Amino acid sequence: MYRDVCTPVMGSLTSTGVFSKETEPTVNVKEPNWDDIPISYFGLKASYYNCNPLNQEFTFTQTNKLSIGTKLTKTKTIKSGQEISASVGFEFIVKGNVAAKFSREISIGSTEEASEIRDETFSYTEKVNVPGMHLLTYTHEFAQKAVDIHYTGTVQVDGTLQPNAAKIKTLVQALPQPADRTFEFAGFVTSTDVYEGRTKNIATKITEEECSKVDQPVVLEPYVRVEN
Repeated sequence: MYRDVCTPVMGSLTSTGVFSKETEPTVNVKEPNWDDIPISYFGLKASYYNCNPLNQEFTFTQTNKLSIGTKLTKTKTIKSGQEISASVGFEFIVKGNVAAKFSREISIGSTEEASEIRDETFSYTEKVNVPGMHLLTYTHEFAQKAVDIHYTGTVQVDGTLQPNAAKIKTLVQALPQPADRTFEFAGFVTSTDVYEGRTKNIATKITEEECSKVDQPVVLEPYVRVEN
């Protein structure tokens, strides 16, 4: 009498959760559409009333505390009990100027974000000459741009396995094809910069009657506007 006997060869394989990279990760950075990025303008409008026949000099000063720097946000990571890193870097030149720049080694096995955003004080000062019997409107702006630059990448890993019936110890033994041991990671870097916006001044004549209604010679009006 004969009967079939099945003997398990591999059984269930479980990773220890500790991976190491076999090759350096491949990283691709996508350049944003620079024409479709909102810009915040922090402005100050100053109205100078000169109700005297002689020229007068005023000092225009604008001061704003604004944020600049970079912040790293990870949208896809590789859970690992061991540090796995990748090099992410870029430098984009737009109209002859550096629009965004970033370079650092990042952890792709951790969801922890990295922020280097800081507040800085920006100041602008200019002497303003107002002709006699004129209203001079002087406007200055600081422009702040925050752009998200996305990256994607892949990394080929090896790792150890939990003890098993087949006595397979590594991921390479269990998955000999590199594609089966290749994992994706992704995220984006928010780059925030501040630069000079526009400066504009317009002088118009005023009458004695208009001057009689002026409560103070200088009127300051801060404002914020956003445009693409």
